[in-house]
Formats: sequence, structure tokens, C-alpha cells
Amino acid sequence: MKKKTKVKKPSSFSLWQNNSQSGYVPYIDLKGNELEDIGFTNEELFHEKPNDFEIWGTKKEPKKQKIYTVHSPGVKPIYGDNRNFPVALVSPEGDTLNLKISMKTKEVLPIYAGTCQTLDIAFLGRPAVGKTTYISQLSDPAFHETLSRGLEVSIMESIFGDTSGKSQYEKFLHDLKYEGVFPPPTVFSPNTITPNIYYLTYDDGEPRHCLLRLHDLDGEQCLNIGFNNTALKFKYLYLCVGADEMLFSGNNGQQYYKKILSRVLQNLTVKGGLDSCQIMVVITKADLLLKNSPDPCLQPVISNSLDMTADGELFLKSNANGFSYGEFNRHEEAIKKFLQKNYPGFYLMLKTMVPGPVHYSMIASIGNAPDKGNTFSQSQYEPFCIDMPIARTLADLGMCKIAVGEDNTEAPKEERVSGLGGNRNKNGTSEKSFFRRFKEKILIHDEDDDEEFEDDTYGEYTR
Repeated sequence: MKKKTKVKKPSSFSLWQNNSQSGYVPYIDLKGNELEDIGFTNEELFHEKPNDFEIWGTKKEPKKQKIYTVHSPGVKPIYGDNRNFPVALVSPEGDTLNLKISMKTKEVLPIYAGTCQTLDIAFLGRPAVGKTTYISQLSDPAFHETLSRGLEVSIMESIFGDTSGKSQYEKFLHDLKYEGVFPPPTVFSPNTITPNIYYLTYDDGEPRHCLLRLHDLDGEQCLNIGFNNTALKFKYLYLCVGADEMLFSGNNGQQYYKKILSRVLQNLTVKGGLDSCQIMVVITKADLLLKNSPDPCLQPVISNSLDMTADGELFLKSNANGFSYGEFNRHEEAIKKFLQKNYPGFYLMLKTMVPGPVHYSMIASIGNAPDKGNTFSQSQYEPFCIDMPIARTLADLGMCKIAVGEDNTEAPKEERVSGLGGNRNKNGTSEKSFFRRFKEKILIHDEDDDEEFEDDTYGEYTR
């Protein structure tokens, strides 16, 4: 008789949680609205500017455009790989409705909106700290391939067609990689953030999915972050601190980040989100601290987690066989000692005021100081540890492979992950989760039912 595996109760933030028997996972649009339902249309039927539109199948008379929902009579769903909520609909007239929109803001949504939970990461920091440069690198399809090799996570874009934000970051990335030009300062209207959105899949025998949204906040907005800023609704905050500010701004730089942190923590406390918030302190431009007689505290951080070939292709080194908690912990402990020694006020504020976990990482998007101003030569392009922050977050959520063996001997014993597929421990083994059992009984048929499922791709959608 097989021994039953005890299943730990998942954390309050669990990417597999599904709040509806129908399979719809509530989606939050960029204005912070939790959508009770999602609209379906296509490029011919949808216009961005109308003040009103018809929800097809209601008693209202037709207005300027047709918007369908899964409740509209006669529609047929088209499912993606997780088969719990449609990625598109077919209208009663036979039109493919491949655009999802928020019926509150008319925002175009990812095609996988509503099918899985969303992982939102907001990047905070002062102007010119490197937030946009780093997000541009995280948005690079070539870097996605780099992550996929070692972490075994699939990353694909999830926005149908082109958007202004997507085109903007594609240009930033091109200029960065091929022209040696840094992205310009990003300026957004108040409470507006431009995300890069990706659909992630990790399968270790139990497929798990999530939407990853990377949110870039401009520096001035970070300093004066308001109570209603949408970023405060996100669980993950990457606080980017420039090494140049540490070296040359002295106490002024520290006070700036203490002010940002103080505003964020106060607002989160009032909103009731502080307990669930997780902060990653990302020290950017780390080459300034690690080259030319680095602080002894930082000796364990000097080694790059990446290898780069002569033609510029990146390969994971520290995380080549899955995310290494041991390697990350060694880096993190060194950074904490450095901050405690040189910037005690900032470090103690994080340690004492944030009830949830605070992690620390160092990156250098370029790896060398630029020649002049806003440009650098391609020979200077040598990214340093840019995989570490995002890999740690994915590992904590069970959304990537975990390295097995000696590399993880320093992982804390309490480090367990409630991810999409249940609890994962530091050695990468998983327990059969509630999601697995729930999926087998309700959402997804067992393997014996595969033939029946194959014939149901365009089945009538019911709740």
C-alpha cells in the first residue's frame, strides 16, 4: 500500500487557486479593477474609443460595437492548453473573437487572461537607476531561451497584436543590444504603468501556468507613490537601488530610498497588503561595487551567474541545472552584510518594518561603465546576474526547475513553495496538491477521458 503524502495548507497567495467552478480565474486590469467577466471581440468589431458598447445577448439595443461574453447565447469556446476558460470564442455568426477586453476600461487583455493567476512584479526606484533597461532585458526572447534551458520554464508573449507599450520596449531592447544606447527615462501619467505580459508554463509531470506582468514605474512616480497607485495591489515589488548612488550620493541616496520605502510601507499598511507583500532589493550597476577593490563583504558575489559566448549568447551557469537556492543564499547573505555595514538605516528599515520575506540581489545590465553619457560599446556589454532576481521569484512559486544536490545544501529548511502544483521543497520534489486532485475531479478529465476531450474543443460553454 502506498503511503499517503501529507499536503500542507497553501499560502494565501497561491497561483493555482481558482475562485469559480467554471474555471474562470478573476483577472485584474491595469486600473486595478477585478473583472467579474471578460469581453470577447475581434479587430473588426472592436474600436478603442467608443464610450459604450453592446454586450451581445442582453436586452439592450445594439450600439456601436459587439462585445460577447461566455454567457452570450450561441457562442462556442476555443480552449488553450489548460482548458478551463476560453482563450477565444466563436460568435453565432461564425466570427472568431480573438481579442479579450476589460469591459470597464476597454483595455486589451492577454489571450490567457482568466485562464490562470497573474504574477505582477512592480519595479520601483529613482530615475536612471536602470529599471527600464533591466525590464527590456527580461523582455528579450533570446533571454527567455536562456532561462528555458536551465529553469525549464516556457515563456511566451500573451498580448494579441501590437500595443504601444510592447512596441516601445521592443525598440528599447533593439537600441540596447545593437546600438549601445540606453533606454530614455520613462514617464507615465499618474497611476499608469506599462506592463510586459508573458504566459509561463512549467511542467514537471504536472503542468502549471501563470501570466507574468512586469510593471515599469517612472522614478518621480516612485518617490511620490500615491495611496491609489495600482502597484500597491501587487504582491511582488522589486526595489531597484543604483550602486552609483551608494558610492557617490552617500547619505542622500540612502535617504531617497528610505523615503520611497517609507511611503510604500505606510500605504500598504493602510490598505492591509503589507503582510502579503514580498520585496526584492535589486542593486543595479553592480560592476561599480565589484570591480577595483570591492568591499570584502562582497567577495562571494563577484562570480557571474551567466556565461556569454563570443557572439553574445547568454547561458545560465549558477542555475544551469535548475534554480540553486544555495548559490542565491550565498549572494544574498553577502549583500545583507554589505548593507548592514555601510547603509544600516536602510537595511534596518527593511528588516524591522517588512513582515514578509525580503530578498537581496545584485545585477549589472551592461556589466561595465559606459564610455560617455547614454551610450556604450558592444565590447562592454557583459550582463551580470540578471537571471537571479526573476529566477528566485519563479522558484518560490514552483514555476521553474529546482536544482537537486549539493548546490541546495544551504537552502533554509522552512523554504517551501506553494505553487501551481502544490508544495515544493528545496530539493525539487513535489507533493500531490489540492490542484491536482481538484483538476482530476472537476476541471480536467483523467487520461482515460482524453478521446472525449479531443472532440470538445468547440463545445458549448456553460457555467
